[in-house]
Amino acid sequence: MVKFSDTIKKIKGRDKNETAPAKRQLSPSLPPPEEPKVVSMPSETDFINPAPGINSVSFCSAVKRTESHSAGTESIKLYRDMASLAKELLRLNAYYDDANINMLASRIRRISQLLEHGGEDMAMMPLCQTYSDGEYLFYHSVNTCIYSLIIGLALGYDEESMTELGMSAFFHDIGMTAYTSLANQPRILLAAERDDIKNHPKRGFETLKHVSRTLPTTVFNAARQHHERLDGSGYPDGLKGESIDKYAAIVSLADVYEAATHRRAYRGESTPFDAVKDIIADKDSYEYDLIKI
Repeated sequence: MVKFSDTIKKIKGRDKNETAPAKRQLSPSLPPPEEPKVVSMPSETDFINPAPGINSVSFCSAVKRTESHSAGTESIKLYRDMASLAKELLRLNAYYDDANINMLASRIRRISQLLEHGGEDMAMMPLCQTYSDGEYLFYHSVNTCIYSLIIGLALGYDEESMTELGMSAFFHDIGMTAYTSLANQPRILLAAERDDIKNHPKRGFETLKHVSRTLPTTVFNAARQHHERLDGSGYPDGLKGESIDKYAAIVSLADVYEAATHRRAYRGESTPFDAVKDIIADKDSYEYDLIKI
């Protein structure tokens, strides 16, 4: 069984005693975060068998112990800033100018930098957040962004690619702004309602075309393709294999994991272990190289 500590090492791409790779350097104008003090992270048993009903409490306790450290404090503030941006930008009739797009890009670069410098607390922030049904879209988008960046970092993406990937993840569900009331119903949706909500990728693609002309093409692709699946079983276009944008494939995996590990109005959340187990069981839908990460 893979230990959680080994997963963190894989995310960072190296052991702490190894020399950092020289192939890229994130945001030289920004100072690297201070090295956080060693935090006692949960054991493998905590990860696999969390106490019933508390899900990731053990993880969050570890994260909270970093709040007095500079890196931990910055992660919390940065996460809140991203949530505020989501509330501003992920709404009907929003318009994006260069200023708020540049602000979002700078936040994403800083998250990438924290993750690269061993920011386990930043990686754990999504599991430590609870939010109301009415706020789920904002936090889901931020969390999916963080998880996508973790995958991108493990794949060795450079700064520009990481920024585009983060923006693609942040905006991937913008089409849901038209369906939030339906998604927040405290019951299983009817077949007709599920079919209606499956229009949100197309809606998001069209929305982005109207609100901004400066976003990278990958952002549009992720909005339309994040429910496509490797085997062609996804929607809205039934794309398969290499027809799916690489960033959209990453966002797709991060999206599924994030959604599973947080409650919705009509269901509870899964543990991180069970979420990963379900993804592996559905391995034909996702790229094997991404699941390995």
